[in-house]
Amino acid sequence: MHTIFNNIVLHPDEPKYRKIKAANKAFLRHIANVNKAEDLMLQAGWRPKVVDLEKAWLWEYEPSSHEFRVLVEVTEVLLKAMQTLHAKTERKRKDDAERKSKHAEERERIKLALEDDRLQRQVAQELTAARPHDT
Repeated sequence: MHTIFNNIVLHPDEPKYRKIKAANKAFLRHIANVNKAEDLMLQAGWRPKVVDLEKAWLWEYEPSSHEFRVLVEVTEVLLKAMQTLHAKTERKRKDDAERKSKHAEERERIKLALEDDRLQRQVAQELTAARPHDT
């Protein structure tokens, strides 16, 4: 959604960025199937219309309009939200990797302790077996 909005902000006079077919696969995946995404499009000035017998979303305002300023602000908010989401995702990824590493270290420590215990018991059995028995 940020890309769609930002294309208009960066290229306000380019008609190809002002129309999105509602049947477009990217639109369906990233907007139509996302809760409240179409509401945000409406708030940002996009309007659903039928063009050439197809439903499309149009953005029909001039760069000097109030709606354009709203679109710029919404685009900035979306960018900040994406940055926050990416930062949280990266923190979670790092935390998960650290947790997995600690878990692997703990498993290795336990494995070594078990092996050490097994060897100590084996040595103790060998020593016991090697002692002369008092009869």
